Amino acid sequence: MALSDSQITAKNFRDFYDTIFPYLSGAVHAGYTPVGTIINVIGTTAPANYLKCDGATYSITAYLPLATYIKNQFGSYNHFGGDGVTTFAVPTKAGGTDDIYCIAVRDLNIDLSANYSEDEQVIGTWLDTPLYQKTFNFTTPITAGQASVLTIPNAYIRNIIGGWVYWNDDNDNEFVPLCTWYANSTYFISCKVINKNELYVTTNEYTNKRGIVTLQYTKTTD
Repeated sequence: MALSDSQITAKNFRDFYDTIFPYLSGAVHAGYTPVGTIINVIGTTAPANYLKCDGATYSITAYLPLATYIKNQFGSYNHFGGDGVTTFAVPTKAGGTDDIYCIAVRDLNIDLSANYSEDEQVIGTWLDTPLYQKTFNFTTPITAGQASVLTIPNAYIRNIIGGWVYWNDDNDNEFVPLCTWYANSTYFISCKVINKNELYVTTNEYTNKRGIVTLQYTKTTD
């Protein structure tokens, strides 16, 4: 049943989220691919979270789960190439004219507790540069109409995946979506990226509240 603007509240969204979470988390419908899995795809470009099996060399730190898997299986990071200290190589597996083989760079699943983690993860590439994802904590501005700033050193923010602001002081799981209007557009919380690595959060009502936001970003040091 569709909800009107006046009916769309944080609690409605929470109820909906609680209903679908078992499916998203894999508790009902599992979807798991372990690191190191090789797949064959049509095309010339590896999908997200995979690297083309062409013997290319990569940074160990940028793709640590895959590099560690190779080391655990074969005794060294450079089993397929690289210097074994800062770099490793993926295996070579040639496809045909219209297809390629690709290897998973990390465990792939739809467990939100892992994907929306406060631990930094490499989730794929952005124009051949490692793409990271991490969930950050922040506090909304103390004064309405002003901004609080979340700064990520050496980062270039590419995507704002989503976030929440806990607006009840007792943290009773009532929260509102970030980057959107709340209820009848009476109150709002919004955010925007400034200077590539700064997230500005503004609000006209929910001041000095705890918030979380999940961001995807590249690094200027890669």
